Amino acid sequence: MSRPGISAARLARIERTLERIGLLFEHDRVHPSFTGLAAGEPIAGSWWSHALAHPIYEAIQVFCERRDVLWAKLVNRKVTYVHPRLWPAFFAVARERGAERTARLSEPARALFALVEQRGSLRMDELAASGFASARELSAAMAQLEARLLVRADSVHTASGAHAKVAQSWSFVCAERGYPEAALPLPQARAELTQAARELTRAGPRPAKLGFE
Repeated sequence: MSRPGISAARLARIERTLERIGLLFEHDRVHPSFTGLAAGEPIAGSWWSHALAHPIYEAIQVFCERRDVLWAKLVNRKVTYVHPRLWPAFFAVARERGAERTARLSEPARALFALVEQRGSLRMDELAASGFASARELSAAMAQLEARLLVRADSVHTASGAHAKVAQSWSFVCAERGYPEAALPLPQARAELTQAARELTRAGPRPAKLGFE
């Protein structure tokens, strides 16, 4: 028996929704999301419990490998896909280095951020093995940096078959994937992303919280 997949019509709706709003959650029960649109219904809790979990996972992997896809924990600390028309705004915000961006970071997070900016891409398991910091400290530091849009978090398969978290600078991401680094004036960039986030979350009871706020 063949395994059910995600229909072409649902995949097309994902594309149209991202095009219309400019942003799309990877997963959310209330607001427009990849998982909900792929399933054809809102998914409460973990989407891994849904009957289409594996086809959804495969569709997400294919989607994220495309060169015209950019994601970050931009809105409400959730993975958010960003349409290419908002890339100039996103990179203006993500690459802004004002003191307020790092003011509330812990010392381990500051140290990790400086190292990522220097090297471009770092695996957390290798960094922990080097004695830079414990795995727990690195996990907490990474969470802070990702939530503030200071780095992008990715993952790789290790030789043992496990997943290892990777921290990447936005300069590294731009160079690796061919994203343009041209940026808008910061006030305009913030306004464009805020407007799109409000549209994405307008059905919810609370205003959107963006990572740069």
